[in-house]
Amino acid sequence: MQPRFAALALAASSLAALSACTVGPDYTRPVAKAPPQWAERPEAPSTTIGGEVDGRWWETFQDPQLSALVERLLAQNLDLAVAAERIQQAQAQSRVTGAQGRPQLGAQASYARTRRSPQGLFSQLMPAPGSSPEVNEFADALGASWELDLFGKVRRAVEAADARTGAVIEVRHAVALDAVGELAGHYMELRGVQAREAIAQDNLETAQRTLTVVEDRFANGLGTRLDVARARGQVEAISARLPELHSRRVQLINALGTLLAKPPRELEAELAPVRALPGVPPSVPVGLPGDLMRRRPDIREAEQRLHAATAETGVAVADFYPSISLGGHFGTEGFHAKNIGEWASRASVSGR
Repeated sequence: MQPRFAALALAASSLAALSACTVGPDYTRPVAKAPPQWAERPEAPSTTIGGEVDGRWWETFQDPQLSALVERLLAQNLDLAVAAERIQQAQAQSRVTGAQGRPQLGAQASYARTRRSPQGLFSQLMPAPGSSPEVNEFADALGASWELDLFGKVRRAVEAADARTGAVIEVRHAVALDAVGELAGHYMELRGVQAREAIAQDNLETAQRTLTVVEDRFANGLGTRLDVARARGQVEAISARLPELHSRRVQLINALGTLLAKPPRELEAELAPVRALPGVPPSVPVGLPGDLMRRRPDIREAEQRLHAATAETGVAVADFYPSISLGGHFGTEGFHAKNIGEWASRASVSGR
């Protein structure tokens, strides 16, 4: 018994050692080749920080309406909704990949009702006077299999799936960053257009009053036709700019509505009141060049894609090695359903 026990222990330890083996290259995060400092100092006040920065950068403008629009964008934008669905799809695929390294169980059951011919071979060989030619047949079976991940093929596949999920998450971050940046840009420009439109309207009223005064002076012999023409030209020049500003204001409101998945002009009443331009933050957390690169979602996505490709190389290498699977099958059958669970009804028991 001792030699047999030693052999079993040796086999178990060998399998354990092999199961801890993972072939293929290990992923190493690339080193960012960036200068240690900026070539030119920022003109605006800035703060050098390390690591992550606050992702809610729009709140530094301290504009409640801008912050409210961004929150609605993050909840209602259709591109972000599509990106979120792709994240769920990638996470589900990652779980499916991880399940390949666990034991697989299966079960099946069947029922058949047959009618044997009195002239058939079975009736001729085993005659049973008075028995019914109709027979009920019940059967069930349980099966299990497990492929031992001796060389880390499944582990590498899970690693690749997780990295692909991380890449999809970074894609959503990039979509959100682009959408929020576009919304903030449109909002800033809208407030600027509204301010210029209000100034142009005030200038028009002033020019119209000036024209009235010049015309009165000309009527009383105190002015010339040239003075009147100049004053009228000023009124017409200012009037010509108002439709352009109005059209641009409508375009910006419609663009904001598109980002929020709203019909055109639906935000007109909400954004029509003139507001001051958001204030400029007192300082901007720019960070170091290398840190700034790692904050970019597209660079982080590329890094995750590289991680997935490295892990998939390990999957390909593991395919060159043999695979070992353990399996078993147990089935029963009988002419009555109540007898299916009895050991005497077993039809097949196997293992491999």
